[in-house]
Amino acid sequence: MNAQEWNDKYPVGTECFYFPIRDGGKDGKRYIFKGQDYIKTRTRSIAWDIEQSGYRNKKKTETLVMVVGRSGGVDIRHCLFKLPKDAKEIGTF
Repeated sequence: MNAQEWNDKYPVGTECFYFPIRDGGKDGKRYIFKGQDYIKTRTRSIAWDIEQSGYRNKKKTETLVMVVGRSGGVDIRHCLFKLPKDAKEIGTF
């Protein structure tokens, strides 16, 4: 999902569950939050895209958004709107 798609779907102030730690799947597309801690928060900015050089100079785009309780932008893949069954809340902002 790019920034425009995110912004169309989730306006500033949308409540979400922020997971500080994310484990990537083998294919790099699946992310596992099972049993991990989260913070109940809300967005405080529109999302934006940044381009980064990756492995072997392959460029990739990451989408970031700001959330209450964290400084700077966080990867939107760390923000969920539905909780895994075994997630544990570690704070609320």
